[in-house]
This record gives sequence, structure tokens and C-alpha cells, in this order.
Amino acid sequence: MKNKISILLFFIGVSLSYLHTQAQCLSGDCNNGIGTFVWDSGDTYTGEYYNGARTGLGEYVWANGSFYFGHFLNGKLDGKGYYQDNNGKIQSGTFTDGVLSSSYDIDWNGSCISGDCSNGIGIYLWEDGDSYIGEWKNGIQDGYGRMDWKDGSFYYGHFSANVLDGKGYYHSAEGKIMDGYFENGVFQGTTQDEKNTTPAYSDDSQTGEAKSADDTDQNQNFLDNWLEQSKKNDELKKNYPYNEYDFCSSLQKVVADYPNDFSHIKGTVIEDDLNLDNENISTIKVTGSSDAEISGGFLGGNYTWYNLLFEGTRTDALSKYNYYAQQLKDCGINCCTMVSDTKDYNSDSYESKLTYLLTFIVGDGYSEKYKNMVIEVEFSKKIGDSNYEVVLRVKTLSTK
Repeated sequence: MKNKISILLFFIGVSLSYLHTQAQCLSGDCNNGIGTFVWDSGDTYTGEYYNGARTGLGEYVWANGSFYFGHFLNGKLDGKGYYQDNNGKIQSGTFTDGVLSSSYDIDWNGSCISGDCSNGIGIYLWEDGDSYIGEWKNGIQDGYGRMDWKDGSFYYGHFSANVLDGKGYYHSAEGKIMDGYFENGVFQGTTQDEKNTTPAYSDDSQTGEAKSADDTDQNQNFLDNWLEQSKKNDELKKNYPYNEYDFCSSLQKVVADYPNDFSHIKGTVIEDDLNLDNENISTIKVTGSSDAEISGGFLGGNYTWYNLLFEGTRTDALSKYNYYAQQLKDCGINCCTMVSDTKDYNSDSYESKLTYLLTFIVGDGYSEKYKNMVIEVEFSKKIGDSNYEVVLRVKTLSTK
């Protein structure tokens, strides 16, 4: 288990206030790097950016107390991740375009749950609920990152050798703020003022506060039940009597039902104890592919149809991706005139290739809902193992 930051923060002749800010990049690099952005609503994000979009590893915290940490792609939850709402309900597994597409338990008892926690960018969770997302060097918090303590306090900014060091922002559980510069774990203020040795914060390891055994047992039981349900769902999808068609025929049938939120091709409901998604097995899938599902928007909104076309080695998956990408371009979509584009993303922790169609003109007599439809084939590395996968999606273009 990694050693966690254990700090005493000292403040120096500077008033502590409550957070009040407008939407902005508070620190770091919110274009092509790692940074922290805050919205007018009070929501915050700390993590990786690519071309100004949340892409890579990150942590998103809603103003109501809900949070997500894991992978993002183009501003959406995409890849391995962990979501917990403000009532303590949890979703973990693989997210696709903002929707939980594969549920499984994440071992968060003192482990690096995603990324590289040795020399890179990674997310580490301690047994007591504290967490860190950010840069690591030789297994030590070093660089830019965000630390969240279980009591609600948090810090984002620069670290050096497991110590707050450099420009940063600390927010206590009581709402008090230190915004400025830190040196070897000591707050120096917005300028180099006279030092004051009054402690502002200490972690629970110095108070001897014990974690409730009842709470631990309750959480474990919840996760055990959830994992059991996930296994049942996997078995259900594996044995479901899908109607299988070739790539283009399957796509045409799915697109025809897009204006109806795919209601005519919804099969068995996929049970979800968390009640955060409306998920159904799709009655249609591409011949020879794996499972196909229809999911509601992660936080409400539009539906997405999803079909896992292939899973295997990088070489095989890339070959399948090129094949299906060409199929996508060659399939004339009955409802609309479409335009195609491609997008590639590579980092130390994630790889993705995307070919997609956007609606250019909706044909006469077809629903105007088609104007926001997107069809895409994606190649990406599976989170948590060495395999790669190719997926086909029909979804709604986000306008946010």
C-alpha cells in the first residue's frame, strides 16, 4: 500500500473565505495537459485534457456531492470508471459515451484503480476513502493532482514528494479556503508573508478516528450483491436469442427505430439495483458480434444503442476496426445524407480510433430527430486487461 499524504497545513496572515467563482480553468493546463476547471454551478473537474476536451483520466465532482473518477473521452465518461451519487449509490465498470456499458466491481481497498501510479497519471484509493488523481513519479505523488479526504476536504494543485508544494488550492470540510502557494506542506499565502504556525488541517490518522465496522460491512454487502447481479446480467446477455443480420442491415433496422428511442427493438430489461440507467438488451445485433444493449443517458436524456463487434488482440481488433469503419462509410443510411470523419487519440494510458457519421441533411418525410443522430465505430483498448475492442453505436449528438 502506498503512503498517503499526511499533512499539517499552516496559514500565514491571510483571510479564509468560502468558494465563489465563475466558470474558468483555475490551474494547470486545460487545453493539452492536466488541469482543474470549475463551472458556475460549482461542479469541478481535475484531470487530463486533449484539445480543450476532458479526455484521459480525471475526476468530476458535482456541486451536490456526487462524483466520478476514471476515464473520459471528448468530455464524456468513457472507459473504466467509478461513480457515486450524493446518496452513496455506486456504479463502477466500463462506461461508453456516458453510459455504464459493463458493470463490475473495482477493488478500491488501497490500490491504484486506473492509470499509472508509478510513473505517469493515475488514480489511487485508500482503504479509508481518501483518493488522489494526478501525476506520480517513482510511486510518489509528484506533479499536478487532486487529493480528496474522506471528511470532504480537498486540494488541487502541485505536489512534490507526497507534499503540497507549489501553487494550489485547499478547501476544508467547513468551507474554508487556502488559495495560493505552498512550500513543503506549509501554506505561504498569496504572497510571501510572515509565517503563522497555527494548524489548519490534519488527517484522521492523527486523531485516531476509527472507521465504522457497520458501514464497512454494509458497503461490502452492497458491492457483493451488485457484483452477483452483474454476473447474472452477463449470463443473460450471453444466452439471449438475438436477431442477427449483416452489418448494414442491422444498422438500417436500428436507425429506423432511432426516433422512437429504440422502443421497438428493446428486449429484456437489464436489472440494475442502482436505478441510475434504463438498460435493455437489444433484440438486434450484427452477425457474429457479442452483446448489444440500449441504455438511457447516464444522468438522464437520450438513449444509445451499443453493439460490441469484436474483442481480442490489438492487431486483430485494429483489422476488424478498419473493416467495419469501411462498412460504415459504404452503408447508405436511408433517412439521411451523412458526412464521415475520423478521430484518433493516444496517450500512455488510453488509445482510441473513431470513425463516425454525422447527419448533414434529413430526407423528406423523415423525423427531424435524425438531425442530431451520430453513428460511430470505435477501436479502443479495454480498461483493466490487454485486450482491445471494436464497438458500433447509434446515439444523439451532445449539444452541451
